[in-house]
Amino acid sequence: MAGTKCFEWVYATAGASTGRAGGSGAGFSRRIWVERGFFHSPEGSGLHAFDRCAQITTRPEYNVPMLRLPFALLLAGACGLAFGADAPSVSKILDGQLSMIEHELVPLAEAMPADKYDFAPTHGEFKSVRTFGHQVSHIAAVMYLVSAGVLGEKMPAEAGEGENGPATLKSKDDYVKYLKGAIAYSHKAMQSLTTASLTTMIKSPFGNGEVSRLDMATVPVWHSFDHYGQMVVYARMNGIVPPASRQ
Repeated sequence: MAGTKCFEWVYATAGASTGRAGGSGAGFSRRIWVERGFFHSPEGSGLHAFDRCAQITTRPEYNVPMLRLPFALLLAGACGLAFGADAPSVSKILDGQLSMIEHELVPLAEAMPADKYDFAPTHGEFKSVRTFGHQVSHIAAVMYLVSAGVLGEKMPAEAGEGENGPATLKSKDDYVKYLKGAIAYSHKAMQSLTTASLTTMIKSPFGNGEVSRLDMATVPVWHSFDHYGQMVVYARMNGIVPPASRQ
C-alpha cells in the first residue's frame, strides 16, 4: 500500500496472550497523526526513526498484557525525543492531515465513472440522500466555507443550496475541478495558521455564533472523512474499488 506524508500506522497491543482474532486478546493497528517520531517494527527489528510520515501496515499478533505499558512508555519517550527541539507547527500538522484526505478523496472522485455521478443508493433507508456528485461538491462547499472563515475572507466560490455546490456543476469534470479548488483553498487556510491565531474567535459560517479559529480549521479533515466513507460505499456498489484500498 502506498505511503503518504501525513500519517503513520503504529503497532499497538491489546488483550491477553491467549486471545483469538476478534477477541479481547487480539493485537490491533491504530493510526495516530505525527510529523516526526519513532515506530517499533512488528517484525521485531526494534526502534526506527523517521523524518517524514509513511504508511506502515502491521499485522495482528498476540501479546502478553504486561508488554503493553512498557511499549506505550517507550513510544511516548521516543516521540518526546523526536519532537523536542524541532516540533512541527500546528499549521504544518493540520496541513499534513488535509493532504492525507486529499490523497484519498481526489483519486476516488476521479475513479467514479462520469455516468455514475448521479448515483444514489435506493435499497434500504436512503431516501433523499445525496448523489455521488453531491457528496463530492458538499465536501468542497464546506471546505470553502470554513476556510474562508479561517482566513477572514469572502468565500471565493459559491456554496450552493444545502451546501451542495453551485447549480452550474453538471459534469464529472465540473465536480472534480470544484473539489480540487476547494482543497487548494483549504491548504491556504491551514498554512495561514499561527500559534497566536488558533484561539481567536471568528464568526461561524453555519450560524450567528462564534467559534475558535482552530475549531474551524479541523472541519475540512473530519467532515471530509465522514462523506468520503459514504462515497466509498457508493463506489463499491458500482463495482469500483477505491484507489486507496487497491493492492
